Amino acid sequence: MKNGEPYRTPLERSLLKDVRELEAERDRLRKACEKVEAWLRRLSERAAQQADTTEWPSMIDTYRADAKNYGAVAKDLRAALEASP
Repeated sequence: MKNGEPYRTPLERSLLKDVRELEAERDRLRKACEKVEAWLRRLSERAAQQADTTEWPSMIDTYRADAKNYGAVAKDLRAALEASP
């Protein structure tokens, strides 16, 4: 027993190290996903603005569909982030 910690076998120490590394990676991945979500929301807002301001009537539906799709993916990503620990 060292520093008040219980004895761990080499396998337990290795697994504990792996768990700590995965937890750190999870935090980095969460931050990256939050950035992607914000980017998708901005894309959605921009596409909606383009639908309202475009000079090309044939592009209105395209921009609206883009806005809807970007927003849906951002919403799904947010739901996944909220469901994860």
